[in-house]
Amino acid sequence: GTFISSSSKQIVINAKLVRFLAKSLEVEEILEALLDHEVAHHCFCPWDFYTHLTLYTRAHELVKDALKARTIADYFLDVVVNNYCVSQFPTPLPKLLRALPKRPVDKLLCAFHQHLWGIDLGVKEGEVSKDDLEKLTHTSYLIREEWERGIKIFARTLKQYVDQAPFLGVHEYRRYGRG
Repeated sequence: GTFISSSSKQIVINAKLVRFLAKSLEVEEILEALLDHEVAHHCFCPWDFYTHLTLYTRAHELVKDALKARTIADYFLDVVVNNYCVSQFPTPLPKLLRALPKRPVDKLLCAFHQHLWGIDLGVKEGEVSKDDLEKLTHTSYLIREEWERGIKIFARTLKQYVDQAPFLGVHEYRRYGRG
C-alpha cells in the first residue's frame, strides 16, 4: 500500500505503516517525515501535472511498460523530494528511510542517499551494485532542468529492479485536481 498520498488537497497517511514504524521511531518523527516528503512533492517535485507527465513519458520511452514506467517515475520523484528535504531543512526523513523495510530497489536508493548525505541509512557496503550506485550519481536531482535527462539514466538503472518486485504504491495523477 501507499505510505502517504494527497488528493483534492487532503493528505492521507497510512496508519498501519505508522504503527509499524512506531516500534522504532517516535510517532511525531514519523508524521513529520511523511509530511515533509508529501508537502515537498507539491512545493518542488513534481510541482505540477505537466512535470509529472513529462517524467513518466521519458521513463516510458525507455521501459515501454506503463506500470513499470510509472513505478520508475514515482521512485524518481521520491529521490528528488528526499534530496530536496534533506538539503533544505532539518527533517527526520533519514530516520524514516533507515527504519523502512528494504527490498533490493530500496537498498539501492538508500545506499544512494547515504552516499549523497553522509548519513547511515542501514545499507552496508557490498549490499548493492557499485555500478548501479555510480550511475545514479550522474545527474543533479535538485536542478529541474536536469530531470528529463536524469530520469532516463534513472530508468535504465532501475529497470531491472522493478522487473523483480512490485511497487508499494504509486503517486496519483488526481492530486492535481481538474483545473
